[in-house]
Amino acid sequence: MPFLGTGLTFTAAYAGMFGMQMPYISYMLFIIPMGIVMTIVYILLMRFVLRVDVSPLAKMTADIMGASQKMNNDQKLALVFFLAYVIVMMLSSILPAGNILADSLSALSIFGISIVFAATMMTIPRTDGTPLLDYGKMAKNFAWEPFLLTAYIMVTSSYLTSAEAGLNAMISALIAPMTQLSPFIFVVIVLLFATIITNVANNLILTIIIMPVMYNFAAIVDMNATGLIMILFLSTQLALATPGASPITGIACAQSSIVMPADFSRNALIVIPILFLINLIIGYVWMNIVF
Repeated sequence: MPFLGTGLTFTAAYAGMFGMQMPYISYMLFIIPMGIVMTIVYILLMRFVLRVDVSPLAKMTADIMGASQKMNNDQKLALVFFLAYVIVMMLSSILPAGNILADSLSALSIFGISIVFAATMMTIPRTDGTPLLDYGKMAKNFAWEPFLLTAYIMVTSSYLTSAEAGLNAMISALIAPMTQLSPFIFVVIVLLFATIITNVANNLILTIIIMPVMYNFAAIVDMNATGLIMILFLSTQLALATPGASPITGIACAQSSIVMPADFSRNALIVIPILFLINLIIGYVWMNIVF
């Protein structure tokens, strides 16, 4: 989702870097089907290539997952607010410019809209009289690190692509000779580079560095920049080969009672090239349909 986690950070960087809001509907029309395709391919690889032993799953029962409970009225109301939030964010990217509502949402930005919803929820009581959103309790458990990182990236990314920084001019000069190549070949080279480096470097920073390269190249050869950046987003998520590739991979590699890091890396090196090809081929075709 473009409003949560890594998706929020990427879309915020996109907005700060290129001075326009990510088209959220097109984003989800691309990312969700591609995510489903990549997940199916990954499951097939586990079944027929890695031959993962899933027999312990046969011992799972409903009791292991805990007792299920129906949503109470407060939870239903919170869900309504979340759905309303998603709808408003969708409207902010599809309403035509010049429309009063569109201009207001654009001026608020994703963070302003979030603040309006949070403030509204703080004024609405639960069934026990406490606020639907208790800011004090929320703040104690809120993941402030990614929030502050996203805010920082929004500011710094806008300066990276400013005329004064000279980054766009430098990138344009560097990639000018490569425009003699087939556009698809250039895209393959950049995405392959991103996929390799993301396994030894921070994928978030890597994405932000490569985004203007893709954007400037797309402008030169008349390709869809947003579509290429969507494929880049997925490419830099193939961070599986080393413990330092991503925090999640590091946590997984630490589970030595389940798998040794060397085995983890060896299996990743089998999976990553296949996932890269699927992402490249299907993603390239799908982006030309969606964007």
